[in-house]
Amino acid sequence: MIHRRPGWYASARAYSVRTYNTDGVINGEGLRSHHVSDGANFMFVHGDEYTNIFPVWDWLKIPGTTVLQQVESRREVHRHGETRFVVGVSDGTHGLFACDFARKGLVAKKAWAFFDHEYVCLGAGISCDATPEVFTTLNQCCLRGPVVVARGGKPETLSTGTHQRTGCEWIQHDGTRYVFGQPTRVTIRDDAQRGRWYDINHRYPDPEESREVFAAWLDHGSRPKDASYAYTVVPVEATDRPGLPRETVLSNTKDLQAVRGAGLRLTMAAFYTAGALKVSPGETVRVDRPCLVLWHETKTGATLCVSDPSREADAVHVRVSRHLHGQGVSPEGEGCVIEVTLPQGDAAGSSVVRTLTGA
Repeated sequence: MIHRRPGWYASARAYSVRTYNTDGVINGEGLRSHHVSDGANFMFVHGDEYTNIFPVWDWLKIPGTTVLQQVESRREVHRHGETRFVVGVSDGTHGLFACDFARKGLVAKKAWAFFDHEYVCLGAGISCDATPEVFTTLNQCCLRGPVVVARGGKPETLSTGTHQRTGCEWIQHDGTRYVFGQPTRVTIRDDAQRGRWYDINHRYPDPEESREVFAAWLDHGSRPKDASYAYTVVPVEATDRPGLPRETVLSNTKDLQAVRGAGLRLTMAAFYTAGALKVSPGETVRVDRPCLVLWHETKTGATLCVSDPSREADAVHVRVSRHLHGQGVSPEGEGCVIEVTLPQGDAAGSSVVRTLTGA
């Protein structure tokens, strides 16, 4: 999913049983591209955040990814995904992207909810039986200016090096802030990293290079069981706005990940199983199968957006706790049922939008 605003750009990428994560090693290229689709999340304000960083990159800490910290052989670069649930839903302005991630015994539910001035990153059910530690990387980009960490409401400007901070409330680098829903233990690096172009692409030269890099990651430990994370990325153009972030995490479990933007009256939810979500006082949304939902309450009713991760269902039935009118709507008790017919063929998995009016 790609999300554009006038002052910034963000993307999230994952892969399923239908797709490969990346090309195989061809012409000596892509030698360390194992994790480029494992939930990669890039954010741009200037456009050069990652320029020429790749020879010095730690390729086990690609931004956004949740990765077992062990080097894999070059034979394992090119691979199919292991799950079907990799899907996005969008109304054309806001969007949710989610994946049921699995790779060599590491599993996680990952979601990104994109709003007007920020986006929310969620991870849940992070589990693995392997011994190496599992990290989720917030970002790894070119270092530009100081790095500031807030704990107990007190900002601290970090010196050069690698730092571990407990009780972290937010991190700010190059004007962009990473805000945690609760005090969190984070590792931050703002230092030179060294590497060679030749190590990732044999068509390039061998001499070692050095670049200043900012990186921040969450350590879920060895053999994690149902670990989770939640943080909001607030790009530089929005960090001076009071009251940010404005979104609330309603659920972050392996069955349901959901975020509500109260000001927009917009709820985004990834239902990994059939279930229900209370989106606001007196308003509940229920679905009868796994799907992604955007529920946008409006002055005249609501807008519903749905997508199907299986790409095989004919319809999703969405039950809400008030009476509405529109295509596929049937009254039921104190609310109504909205039958959303899903696209088939090449369009399967794409978003379906329904505009509903109040009673």
